[in-house]
Amino acid sequence: MSYIVHNNIVVTCNDYAADKFSKVHKAAIESFGSLVSPIIKTELNGYLSFFIATDGSKEGWPEAALAEKKRIAFCDYIDTFAYEDGSTPIDYVDIAYGENPSGGHQAYIARANVQQQKQFVKLHTKG
Repeated sequence: MSYIVHNNIVVTCNDYAADKFSKVHKAAIESFGSLVSPIIKTELNGYLSFFIATDGSKEGWPEAALAEKKRIAFCDYIDTFAYEDGSTPIDYVDIAYGENPSGGHQAYIARANVQQQKQFVKLHTKG
């Protein structure tokens, strides 16, 4: 039985790195098309953000495997902007949430800036 896990990527940077951020946004559009939001600028401190919406496929489908490959390649690309000390002008997080194959629901950080280890946060549903 298939189940759905939604993956959404949120990307943010300060406007001092707007040129790099534009490249990242363009790469997102090239990979994910209409699932990419426009760039949003905060009213304070000049932060820029956009997000990539879930593709909607179910785990185990070929489309889910392709979407995972695209997310990995995209996050790897963002990681190339990291400085030698490991800091980065562009922050991102790949948030996964939805059905749990064991029942109930789950949410976790699938990936965030040069961080490969998953961090799980269990969500409990009532009833």
